Parts: sequence; structure tokens; C-alpha cells
Amino acid sequence: MKDFSMKYFVYILLLSIIISGCSNESADNIMETAKQNIEQKKFDEAVKLLEKLVTNYPESDLAPAALYETAYIYQNRYINNISETESLNRAASLFKRVYDEYPNSKEAAKSLFFAGFIKANDLKQYDEATELYSLFIEKFPKHELTSSAKIELDNMGIPAEDIIKKDTLAEK
Repeated sequence: MKDFSMKYFVYILLLSIIISGCSNESADNIMETAKQNIEQKKFDEAVKLLEKLVTNYPESDLAPAALYETAYIYQNRYINNISETESLNRAASLFKRVYDEYPNSKEAAKSLFFAGFIKANDLKQYDEATELYSLFIEKFPKHELTSSAKIELDNMGIPAEDIIKKDTLAEK
């Protein structure tokens, strides 16, 4: 009986190795499936896949894009079972993570800007937003969003109607 159970165990072990080897998804396949889920508005499934891509393939060129897409999903509050504040906090954190972990990626600059934008405009966390915008301007002085970051810093915490008044007075 002992011999039978050992053979059975070895058989199951080998079968598991073969199956896991055959189901090895590439980063490209995971990203493609995640994008299909996004198109089908299956955001929970998309987030799981994007997180899987970052976890399993952190060195992939697709990892920063996966973090960026996940942040975008949270920023737009496409995940229904969490509060608006939690969703926005996750978005800002994920955007900042793109910059922190992949500072040379094509997503890094926009991610850092959006982290600041969410902190300033959605969460009203002005100190953190100021730090993020200042870092953005320092690291990406020639980026197309740099002038927007400077405007955000100049007008942070000021109600929109007061900004309009200020701009109208400046034009006169």
C-alpha cells in the first residue's frame, strides 16, 4: 500500500509540474487579456490580471504600463466595491509607484503628474500634492505637463471662481 501511495504522489507531482509549465502565461498574454477585460468593462478581472503581470514580471517593459492602467481604473472609480476616497488614494499611490519603481519608463512623467493632480484636486491633500508637483517639475522640466504643474502649484487650494477672477484681473 505504501508503494502505491508513493507512486500516486509522484504521479500527481509530475502532473502538476507539467500543467503549470503548460499554462505559463507571458506578460504579453496577460496584458492582452487585461485589455480585453477593460474593453468589456470587466474592471475587477482586469485589475487582477494587471497586478499579476506586475508581480510575475516586474522587469517586463509592460510592468509600468500595467501599474499605470491599474491606477487609471482606480482614478476613474471603475471598481464598485470601494469608496471614492479609497479608490482615489489607490490611484495616486499606484501612479507614484510607477515613477518610484520605473523612473525611466515612458509612463513615469505622466504618472507623477497625475499623482499630484489627484492629491490636489480630488483629495485636497495640498502638502503631498505640492511635493509631487515640485518633484515633477524638477525631474521633467521640459515635459508638456510642466507648465500645467506650475499653474497647479500657483493655484492650489484656490476655488475655481477665485482663479477666474484672478486671471480676469491679470488681463486688465
